Amino acid sequence: SLGVHGNLDLLPEEDILCFTTMCGHGLLAAGLVKQMKEAVKAGQISPEKASRILAKPCYCGIFNQKRAEKLLEEQK
Repeated sequence: SLGVHGNLDLLPEEDILCFTTMCGHGLLAAGLVKQMKEAVKAGQISPEKASRILAKPCYCGIFNQKRAEKLLEEQK
């Protein structure tokens, strides 16, 4: 393995990467993850609904909605 190259400071936080790396094509935006996390934390949206919204951009279908829901529940 060649490891990671480039400026690692430009990557989002680790808790955001847990979500964005669930899509094999990298189509899940860090901003959308932040928005959903804040909405769940504020009680505006359920973790289940937020995980469905996060899964929409992932056209390959590999995004794990149950894992995302579990991670979002931990944000409460």
